[in-house]
Amino acid sequence: MDIALLIQRALGLHQQGQLEPAADLYEQILRQQPRDFPALQLLGLLRGQQGRNAEAARLLEAALAIHPQDFGALVNYGQV
Repeated sequence: MDIALLIQRALGLHQQGQLEPAADLYEQILRQQPRDFPALQLLGLLRGQQGRNAEAARLLEAALAIHPQDFGALVNYGQV
């Protein structure tokens, strides 16, 4: 399936509070493209929402390695 469509589906689930189904889709994307910035950032945000801060920090650090000046990723990282 197209990565952009998977991101849209995952984000929709995420916004509806369906965190585990969204996480499954983000992880599916990352298996296909381990350096996909949106998937790394959004899964990092989701894991932070779940209180899984070490995993969230690792994911957000990976996202920031790709786009170090991204405001959203920096904010999310700061919150974790």
